[in-house]
Amino acid sequence: MQPTAKGMELMDGSIDGAIVCSSLDLTNYIYGRINVARHMQAHLPPDLRRQDALIKGYDESKEPRLSDYGCVLVPVGTPMALEPGNYVSVVSGRLPNGRRFSGVTLPAMVDR
Repeated sequence: MQPTAKGMELMDGSIDGAIVCSSLDLTNYIYGRINVARHMQAHLPPDLRRQDALIKGYDESKEPRLSDYGCVLVPVGTPMALEPGNYVSVVSGRLPNGRRFSGVTLPAMVDR
């Protein structure tokens, strides 16, 4: 059976696809940042989010742009090749727009 990209649940909502980055640490970091941002959007009013941003110097309620980190979101159901023999999920494939991707994703984001 061909592995495909799979979404993953967050505290508030879900990610609609597999996050693929150059390392497992980076993939985990991006997943965590998206989780925190969506939680803040769901539970903090805009004025408190603004105050938080003024204190920290950045807006934690904004999701990171994956492209800024060299990462990509592979839509649910997209076929992926899963490289055997690794402790981490090394995947590659083609996005629906034809662009190639390769990197590491979270094991829970691969539907086998």
